[in-house]
Formats: sequence, structure tokens, C-alpha cells
Amino acid sequence: MKNLYKIFAFCVITLIIEGCATVKGDWEEASERNSIRAYSTFIKEHPDAEYVKEAKDRIEKLEEEANIWWENNAYKKAKDSNTKKSYEKFLKMYPSGKHAVEARKSLSIFEYEKVRKKNSERAYKDFLSRFPESDSAADASSRLKEIRYNKAIKTKTVSAYEKFIEQYPEEAEAEVLKKILKELRSWQESKEKKLGELAVQMAPTAAMSFTSKPTSNKLEKSKFSIEQSPTLKQDLAEFHKLLKEGTNPKLVRIVGFVPVKSTPAGSKFSMVSFGKADKAVPAEYGGITLLQYFKENKLIEAYKLLKKYWKE
Repeated sequence: MKNLYKIFAFCVITLIIEGCATVKGDWEEASERNSIRAYSTFIKEHPDAEYVKEAKDRIEKLEEEANIWWENNAYKKAKDSNTKKSYEKFLKMYPSGKHAVEARKSLSIFEYEKVRKKNSERAYKDFLSRFPESDSAADASSRLKEIRYNKAIKTKTVSAYEKFIEQYPEEAEAEVLKKILKELRSWQESKEKKLGELAVQMAPTAAMSFTSKPTSNKLEKSKFSIEQSPTLKQDLAEFHKLLKEGTNPKLVRIVGFVPVKSTPAGSKFSMVSFGKADKAVPAEYGGITLLQYFKENKLIEAYKLLKKYWKE
């Protein structure tokens, strides 16, 4: 019986030694091949071996090296092609890769050509949002500021000036607008502004009326007319009062005015202006004088009245 135990123990020890030798041998073979496939096979065949953790670490390292190689190769191809499409393709594959910033800079060169042709606020704004690190970002920012400044100047409203000042508080243009804004706020409360608003209220408006047969939805006839302001007399009286108080009409201009015109009856087209797009502004903004405005609108009584207070 003792001999039987000895034989059994000997067999177990032999199997253990052989098993360890097999694991070590397989590990050495996997290490020599040093590939993802070799280490994956080793883990599959020896899931409980002491080398499993190291095998997984080596797989992770090899995968990282492979990804770097593929990215470098893809970027080299994009650079060699040097086209908008090649950089877009690369960034689609590696949006956060180590060459992504360089690729975006290269792509931005092609995109900025399109932006310059559009030369609009939205185009520059979108470009800066997509390519903040572009070499063209400074130029785009400068052109965007210029467009916004010109827009504010053209709009000539408190809100437009305030918006630009908020966007560019430290810029020289903001200082210019702050000065204009101060003057504009003063104008908003001035008698000159009221004088201009009354002039616009007195102006006639154009109207086009259409008639149709009761049995038909089609328009049969149209009638063009110029309608006088229903508050003309009251507005003229208040206008006269302001003039007597010393309000200077030369400090006012009217912008947005389009003379009302109509073509002869039977003509194919009729050009008219409906309602009032006219606006009273300070004289330095340009536009037509109140005298010109009354003359164009054939407001004879208002024109004669203003003429008495118009000092050359």
C-alpha cells in the first residue's frame, strides 16, 4: 500500500512539473512572438497562469502602438494629398488624435478661402467656432468685429450700440460708440426728435384697394390712392408750438423715405410705397431735411410754416 501512495505522489509531482514547464514554455513562445494574437492565445489556454496580467498589459501596449502607427500613416497620407477632403477624412477617423490640431489648422486654410468669399458675420462666427486654433483666427476675429461695428453704425439704434460695446468692451470702436450712444440717448429725450416724429406722422400714406365679383375669388379692379393723415391738423399745431419754443429743425433728418409713385392707368406695373418706413434721426446721421420732406410729400401748409423758422 505504501508503494502505491509513493507511485501516486510521484505521478502528481511529475504532472505539476510538466504543467509548469508547459506554461513557462508557452509564455516564452508568446513573448518571443510579441504579438496581440500570441498573447491572446496564451491567455485563452492558460487563464489562471501567473503571466496572464502581464500578457494583458502587453496586449494593451501593442494596441496603443498599433493605433499610433495607423494614425501617423493616415496623417502622412492626408498631408501628402494636402486637400480639403483628405484632412476631413483624417479628422473623421481621428477627431481627438495627436495630429488632430495640425489637421484642423490645415483644413482651416481651405475653409477660410470660402469664408472670405462670403465675408459675412455668420461665416466668420461659424469659422471661429470650428477653428479657434487656426492661423486665420486673428484675421477672422478682426473682420468679424469690423462687420459688427459697421452694422451697429448703419442700424443707428441704442440696442445695436449696446450689443457691440458688450461684445468688445476694450476696443477703440467701443469708445466711439459710447460717445455716440450718449448723444443718441440725449436725442431720444430731445424736442428735435419729437419734431421729426410729428413730421413723419403728418406725411400721407399710399393705399391700394382691390375689388372682386361676388361670384368669383379673382381680383377684378384695383384702385390706388394717397391718404392724408387723420391727425394732420393736431400734429401741425404741436409742430408749430415746438418751433415757437425754439426747437431747431436743422438738427433733424429723415431717413428711409421713398416718394410715393404710381404708373399711368393701364400700365402693367405700379410702384408704390405703403405705410411709413420713414424715421427721424439726428442731422449727423444723414438723410433729407424736414423742408425737403414736406416738399416731397406736398405738405404745403407745413412747408410754408417751417420756411418761416428755417434760418439760413
